[in-house]
Amino acid sequence: MAITKQKKVEITDKVSAIIKDSSTLVFAKFKGLPVSEQTELRRALRAADVSYTVAKKTLMRRALDAAKFEGTAPELEGEIALVSGRDELAPARELAVFVKKFSEHLAFAGGVFGGKYMTADEIKSIAAIPGMDTLRAMFAQVINSPRQRFAVVLNEVAKVSGSAAPAPVEQAEASSEVQPEATPTEEVEAPAEVVAEAPTEGETPEQTS
Repeated sequence: MAITKQKKVEITDKVSAIIKDSSTLVFAKFKGLPVSEQTELRRALRAADVSYTVAKKTLMRRALDAAKFEGTAPELEGEIALVSGRDELAPARELAVFVKKFSEHLAFAGGVFGGKYMTADEIKSIAAIPGMDTLRAMFAQVINSPRQRFAVVLNEVAKVSGSAAPAPVEQAEASSEVQPEATPTEEVEAPAEVVAEAPTEGETPEQTS
C-alpha cells in the first residue's frame, strides 16, 4: 500500500529524531519473525531503554544520509529494523541476545558506532563488550585481589611476630610504678651519715653541735 508524501515526511522526521537522540544504531535484518517473537523482542528492548523501529529502507537511508556519518553504509538487504539507544553498548548487546535466540529469523546487518558506519561483524564485536556494571565488578575484582593477598600475608606476619612481641606500653609503665616490698629477711641499711641528732631532754638546740 502506497503512503502519501506527507506520511513519508513524517516517517523520515521520526527516524531522523531517533538517529539524532541515539549514541549507537544497529541494523537488524529480520525475516519471517513471528508476531509472538516480535512482541517478546520489543518488550525486552524497551525494558533496556532500547527502541526498535521498522520503516521503509528508502526513508531510513534518507535520514541516515542527512546525518552524514563517516565511512560507507552497509548494504541493507531484506527487511530492516533500526535498533537504537542512548547507551553506546545496549542496542548491540541487547539485540545479540535475540539474534542468538531467534537465529533463523534475526541477524545483524551493520550499524553506526561513534559516528561511523560499522559492518555486521564489527557490531557483533561491540555486542560482546560487557556492560558497565560488569566492567566495574571485573575492575573491582582485579583491584581487590592483590589487597586480599597482602592482607593474608600481614595476618600471618602478625601471628609469627606476636609470640615474641614485647609487652604493651601500658603494661610496662604500670609495672615500673610498683616497687617490690621488702621481705622480713632483708635488712635495710642505715644512712651512711647523720647530719644531726635529735636533742635529748633538757638540751637546747645550740648544745648539739
